[in-house]
Amino acid sequence: MALVGPSGSGKSTLVDALLRHTGSPALADPNDRPAGALSLVAIRQAGVTVHLLDTPGHADFVGEVVAGLRAADGVLFVVSAAAGLDAVNAQLWQQCSAAGLARAVVVTHLDSPRADFDETVALCQRVLDEDVLALNLPMHGDGGSVAGLLTLLDARVLDHSTGRRVERTADPEHLALVDALRTDLIEALVGVSEDETLLDHYLQGEQPEPQQLAAALAAGVAGGQLWPALATAPLAGVGLTELLDLLVDAFPGPAERACPPVSRPDGAPVLPLTCDPAGPLVAEVVRTATDPGGRRLSFVRVFSGTLRPEITVEPRRHRVDGPASRTSEVIGALVAPLGSSLHPVDACSAGDLCAVAGLDSAETGDTLSAPDDPLLLASWGLPEPQLPIAVEAASPLAREQISAALRRLVGEDPVARVEWREATSQQVLWCTGPLHAEVLLDRLRSQDGIEVCTPDVQVPLRQVASELLEPWCAVSIFVPTAFARSVLSDLSGRRARSATRESDPEDDEQSVVRAELPEVELLCYAAALRAVSHGTGSFSRRAIGDEPR
Repeated sequence: MALVGPSGSGKSTLVDALLRHTGSPALADPNDRPAGALSLVAIRQAGVTVHLLDTPGHADFVGEVVAGLRAADGVLFVVSAAAGLDAVNAQLWQQCSAAGLARAVVVTHLDSPRADFDETVALCQRVLDEDVLALNLPMHGDGGSVAGLLTLLDARVLDHSTGRRVERTADPEHLALVDALRTDLIEALVGVSEDETLLDHYLQGEQPEPQQLAAALAAGVAGGQLWPALATAPLAGVGLTELLDLLVDAFPGPAERACPPVSRPDGAPVLPLTCDPAGPLVAEVVRTATDPGGRRLSFVRVFSGTLRPEITVEPRRHRVDGPASRTSEVIGALVAPLGSSLHPVDACSAGDLCAVAGLDSAETGDTLSAPDDPLLLASWGLPEPQLPIAVEAASPLAREQISAALRRLVGEDPVARVEWREATSQQVLWCTGPLHAEVLLDRLRSQDGIEVCTPDVQVPLRQVASELLEPWCAVSIFVPTAFARSVLSDLSGRRARSATRESDPEDDEQSVVRAELPEVELLCYAAALRAVSHGTGSFSRRAIGDEPR
């Protein structure tokens, strides 16, 4: 399960509360998780292992979010009842829809003075999907704290006012207040139920049994026909049992989902794979980290086959600079998340997640397969990093180490890349935005002990006769149509020419803005586009030659 949501929505607090609620090893401080990185933990509930992939909330870390969605079988959208949604999460909802991922909404911060659960659900219905439906309602005690829940499916009160969870039948006055909401929910479940007799009986005035509604809920969630919204107060333990029950009972497991498309490394098609432990090995590195001992640790989602110690694999990736050299690696010891810690395992089969130490040539996004049966998973479709940062070593000793450290850094990050610019003798680190750059440079200092300077990026100018020429680029900017006018207005102040807007042929609500402008105007454009598009825009560039200034 991937958890997505704006920064400050309570994702990490929810994960930590679930760890403690299930008796799993938890971090002493939830804020100890690495900044801007995908976090992976696991819990056990009713005999089922649930991996929780906590994604960063800031738009600069879109690569980590996409990695989490790739590894997930379902998604929890964590929404603050005090702060609501942002445009980035509306965009992520559409990406999840295109990928066929089951989803639910978890509402947090219900004890805030500005919290409004009903309005938050209504906002989700307007921005995400009209079929977002509340499964329970918060009940507030003295001082505005969340004292319990009222469940709509079976009309129970879950009372937490004493510090313990106590169930009882809802009072008549409670039922009268929520009768319309309960009727809407039941009618939606009857409409998506696979039980053909349920609708007939309901139309005849018979109330469905709770077991029938639970089965209809599971069918609706798995089939992408409705999206439950749950009220929670994680620090008080309110709503955690209900959330865990929903994850185990309603969300599809790995065997119920199709594997991502695969091909041969040369692009030749292959038959679709299934989540079969006995099938051909296809696994993917979804995160790369460095452990305290300095070893590379690759977190891997296995889609087909079984990963075992001492087998040989070939890491392969989608390259923009030509075919990669073939490198084989022998799998060492495997470890798997248990709570927030790792423990040894003998194997990792299709549908599971594990970590492998010492895969020196594997990078985030690489496919692992057998050398005699090489396969390559479809690419993630990540945006290009468009913020250049010039990086220089701050000392002669660091100068000898910086190239290798930067290569390691971009190998761990799904989006970042590094480039040596011969014309200006600068090493350039390409990032998605200022916060992404800040986090990457901090990792250089903390993990490699390298202090760096970041001088201004130089754009090479060319002297021809009496003219000084500068490079120009053609750009394609991808934004929701609602922000296209703001993008065009911003471009007018950047010496842009030939600016046009057209609808995205694959999505009516998206636009493509095309223009030509000097490369120097693009040095900080990633941050400017982030501002005018509320974090939803991306762009690509293509050099078109040098022109007079």
